[in-house]
Amino acid sequence: GTQGTILTTQMTSGEQRPIWYDVTIPTHFPSLGNQNISVDVCVVGGGLGGLTSAYLLAREGKRVALLEARQIASGETGRTTAHLMSALDDRLYNIARMHGMVQRIHPLALILPNAMIHHLCYLQGRRGAEVAVSSHQAAIDLIEQIVAYENISCDFERVPGYLFSSPGQQKKADKIIDNEMEALKEIGFQGTHIVDRAPIPGGESGRAIMFPNQGQFHPLKYVLGLLQALQRLGVLIYTNTHVQDASGGGDTKVTTVDGGTVQCSDVVIATCIPMNSRVLMVLKQEAFRTYVIAGRVPRGSVTRALFWDTEDPYHYVRLSGCDATSDYLIVGGEDHAVGHPADKHDQYLPFRTLEAWTRTHWPMMGPVEYTWSGEVYEPIDLVGLMGRSPAHDKNIFVISGDGGTGMTHTTIGAKIITDMIMGRHNEWEALYHPGRRPSLRAAKSFARYAGAEVSGYSHWLRRSDYPDIEDIEPGCGGVIRCGLHHVAVYKDPSGQVHRQSAVCPHLGGLVVWNDVEKSWDCPVHGSRFDKTGALLNGPAFRGLAKDTDS
Repeated sequence: GTQGTILTTQMTSGEQRPIWYDVTIPTHFPSLGNQNISVDVCVVGGGLGGLTSAYLLAREGKRVALLEARQIASGETGRTTAHLMSALDDRLYNIARMHGMVQRIHPLALILPNAMIHHLCYLQGRRGAEVAVSSHQAAIDLIEQIVAYENISCDFERVPGYLFSSPGQQKKADKIIDNEMEALKEIGFQGTHIVDRAPIPGGESGRAIMFPNQGQFHPLKYVLGLLQALQRLGVLIYTNTHVQDASGGGDTKVTTVDGGTVQCSDVVIATCIPMNSRVLMVLKQEAFRTYVIAGRVPRGSVTRALFWDTEDPYHYVRLSGCDATSDYLIVGGEDHAVGHPADKHDQYLPFRTLEAWTRTHWPMMGPVEYTWSGEVYEPIDLVGLMGRSPAHDKNIFVISGDGGTGMTHTTIGAKIITDMIMGRHNEWEALYHPGRRPSLRAAKSFARYAGAEVSGYSHWLRRSDYPDIEDIEPGCGGVIRCGLHHVAVYKDPSGQVHRQSAVCPHLGGLVVWNDVEKSWDCPVHGSRFDKTGALLNGPAFRGLAKDTDS
């Protein structure tokens, strides 16, 4: 087939519209086109990581250009639930265990007694856990400082958080609560304590850990405030500008598919998967879909807090303002690996499951008014990949692997990279270094990820989703097999058929139809394409090829 459209023109990376889009993000920024410009730092990516990096660097006096392939916040930033949390969702005790293995072979490991090696690993793990918590808490503080300094009206507020045990699996839940509390005590997390139950009106929450000084905000209002600050600081903002490559060293530059060039001293790549490392960085993280619903509750009927349960995948809950008499209760969960829905024949099942779970715990919620899903990349060793890009020159930096705490993770990445560019030491740098070797304790996560990758390639052996194109309902899509040839077919509401190759241009996975967001999703590495095959997000670099063989 012929090469497809490189990028989608969608304003967000899914058909379902999140609650945050009551805010209009400006779209008047120009494209770089084939211009050649020169700045100190080029930032690639118009999500929160890129915007925060550009802001901090501009505040340091750097001349900054920001390039976004589509529009500002058109990726996952607008599809978050915006929990600002240092209560880490991968559990602190897991992070301590994961980062307690000696990452580099040390000569002393050959001569020291095992007991001493274990103690060194314990100390290293505790230090990793301390850095993880303190960096996320500092990220919340930094967001609060930016909100105050720039006078951004984004509904920022400090709230407590509750990690509560799930009924029905009490023994396992109690163990999670006990292990997490022990890890919190080890690092001296001030103010955390166990309560008999979380302040949840319905159901039985069981014991819970209360975390003080967590936070929440309206993510797109915050983005709007950052944009206004960037313009005041003289940052050059270019949208509809798709970056092709970034090269470091003596001739550092960023080039675009339209022939534009940005000459610079440093490059910050703040995209889901860095376009300069589409294999190495992909192997360190796994892509998941997560689902969200929102409905109204009477104002004052729900405690203003963040809530997370101990299930796997876990549920996450917060409030957001609605009107004088009500708030929105926003509930997420039911995660699964991209392209591997729990029921491929009923892809709206996660929303109904979320609603049933919510009505058990918060029975006062009214009808569901919003449903949407988002994509998160989970690093196999549980902490983000942020800092100097591995296997590249020292002046290229990346922010990736944000996991389920993207608002704080991307803020951490922006702070680390700003300090590195400015020549300052940052104590978080080693933990988040993108080139780190995952410890042996990450083997289980890697094995699960490798299994999902193999399973993704097994789609090559599947039958057609439909016996014939005529059987596809308007507004739906499916993969039709013609011998060894697979065609991704979408039939629009008017009945017009759109055909493209079903082969992901990244590493040859076979896409599957996402009926919720009306997209084609690759089950191997998480690339996504809109219903007519244009690229939504990487690691693929271009859209699905147009089918010319059917």
